[in-house]
Amino acid sequence: MKNVQGGTDDCGIYEVTFDQLMSLKSRVASVLADNRKGPELLPTTAGFFFGSTEYDDLYLEDMVETLNHLSECEKIHSNNPSVKFFYSSSW
Repeated sequence: MKNVQGGTDDCGIYEVTFDQLMSLKSRVASVLADNRKGPELLPTTAGFFFGSTEYDDLYLEDMVETLNHLSECEKIHSNNPSVKFFYSSSW
């Protein structure tokens, strides 16, 4: 949210650059390689809508799922470098 939406969660639609996606992919890969990096690189968020704040198996499953999505974005971009990506948050 703070990297794409300027810190405001307004359920809007925002363009995400390929570099932003690859930066996130790098952080996710680092956390998966050493899960002790989670609190520093990809901290959880407290609150009713965000789920657990633990750095547990569910957190790591989310990291794997995120890495898979980002890898798919990378493939799409390699086939079409002019493609645009968008993000919309919803709570």
